[in-house]
Amino acid sequence: MVYQKNEKGYALIIVLFAIVFITIITAVFMRGALNNAAQEKTMDNNNLAIVAAESGIDYYSFELKKAYDEKELNSLLRNLLKNAVQDMIDKKKTSIDYNEIQEKLADRVIDNLIDIIRRIDLKQQNNTYDMSDDYEHILLIESTVPGRENVITPLISEQNLENGQTKITLTGKALGKQKNVDNQKDLAFVLAFYIPNIELLVDGNLDEDDNSNGFDDILIPKDICKNTVKIENENCLFLTNKTSDLEYVTKKSLVYLNGDYSGWKSVKIEDSTFRMANMTSGSYFDIRDSNFYVKGNLSKHGNTKLQDSTTYIGGNFAESGSIDFQKSNITIGGMFGYQSSQNNKIQDSVMKVGLDFNSPNLVTIQGTHLTVGGMMKFNSGGILEYSNLKIGEELNAPSKLYTKNSQLAIGRYLQLNSGADFQDTKMIIGSYLNSPQVLDIKKSEISIGDYLQINTPSKFRGANISIGGKFGSPVKIEIQDSSLRTSVADIGALNLQNSKFCAETFKVRDLNMQNSKIYYVNSSSHTGKDIIKLSKQDFEETCKFYLKLDDPKQPTDGLQKPEVPQVPDADIKWEDYKPNLENVTY
Repeated sequence: MVYQKNEKGYALIIVLFAIVFITIITAVFMRGALNNAAQEKTMDNNNLAIVAAESGIDYYSFELKKAYDEKELNSLLRNLLKNAVQDMIDKKKTSIDYNEIQEKLADRVIDNLIDIIRRIDLKQQNNTYDMSDDYEHILLIESTVPGRENVITPLISEQNLENGQTKITLTGKALGKQKNVDNQKDLAFVLAFYIPNIELLVDGNLDEDDNSNGFDDILIPKDICKNTVKIENENCLFLTNKTSDLEYVTKKSLVYLNGDYSGWKSVKIEDSTFRMANMTSGSYFDIRDSNFYVKGNLSKHGNTKLQDSTTYIGGNFAESGSIDFQKSNITIGGMFGYQSSQNNKIQDSVMKVGLDFNSPNLVTIQGTHLTVGGMMKFNSGGILEYSNLKIGEELNAPSKLYTKNSQLAIGRYLQLNSGADFQDTKMIIGSYLNSPQVLDIKKSEISIGDYLQINTPSKFRGANISIGGKFGSPVKIEIQDSSLRTSVADIGALNLQNSKFCAETFKVRDLNMQNSKIYYVNSSSHTGKDIIKLSKQDFEETCKFYLKLDDPKQPTDGLQKPEVPQVPDADIKWEDYKPNLENVTY
């Protein structure tokens, strides 16, 4: 039998198998590719959620760090120290509780943190913080009270460290999420805030017995002074019925008078210490290189000379003679006054008067730091040279006042009935300056809180003056090489040379100006190219004035501790303790 070979259709079968195989392989790879794309998209979304959470941590850390406000903490610290010292006085405590102060500072930071979190929470109730169109971040805040009036904040803890600092730790969570999709990621973060060791950083810490007055706590000598006329190299108790005998205290003697001095002879004290309760009479006292201490009042006649000495008068110091103080430290708790009309001087000294300083006759003050708690009066004029004077209330000078190379800070007003001559002087006056007579100001800087009134023609040369209120004068004022700023100028005649005059309201009857400028805001009685109207802002910038004075030095007692505790100096560099982001947990 013969078979015929027929191969028709064989290629079709091979093609079909190939198509099926390719289709299967393609499906496998496409499935893998789709799975990979989905995984990559999920990973990208997760990464973006993490980025959103990280952005949230940066933002919330920045906001939360505002709880550590340097100015607020400094102000609070000063008030706490002031209250603590007052509490010591009222309750007769012996020291300041710095731990309590440090705790209150920490409480303030924690309260600020809670307030900031509440503000963030309130804003998040209305909208979230968008990082982009698709992603946002929020600070996770828990609350159990309906209406969210009281927020349970992220965990805040407080810890006292071994170095005496207080550490405040805030542990929170920031959530990053994709909008309208269940894709989110939260990151935990830790913020650390530090309150420094206040007791170590605050100057002027007080020991337990620092509030004693230095008189009652000394050991009273048991031995009676051997010689009642001339005491040499003795540590002795002087009898009150023998004060009329005394003439000398010398050679490193320490004399304690347990009562009042009522002698009448001239007394010289040299290289020694003399303590008494009060002085009710006495003639000429010459005190050199010594410590002189009166617990109460000193009332005497016959002149007082102090040289290279330390003197403490707890009450009033009334001298009917003259005063001659040189290179001495003088503390007077009450009022100070003298009567002599000749040779009254205070030179190269540091002096503090608790209440009023009354000078019926001319006094010369040179190279001296003087603090007066009350008012000061120069009935017959005063000369102030190379000195620093601070007066709590007013300075009244019925006779002419001269100042040169000095600083004056006056709490209230300055009354100059016979005018004044200020040269190279810096002065701040809290209220007004009234000078019915000539006021001559040369190379000086003066700040007046309220008004300046001058009723006699006066000159300002090389001066820089700021007047908070009105500058009034019905007569001629000459201003040369100077700068003056005032709120209102109401002057009869004004002559300006090489000067700048700033007045928000400028009212001058007769004006003569050479190479000068006038700036005003509201109105001007004159016009011209050098009379320029400014906006309030430009006026403040063009006419700005700043003057700061150094406080006078205070007496170094060497005799006694302060009668009352002093408020310690609180100058802490808070920037050294800035809060920081300690940790982020993914």
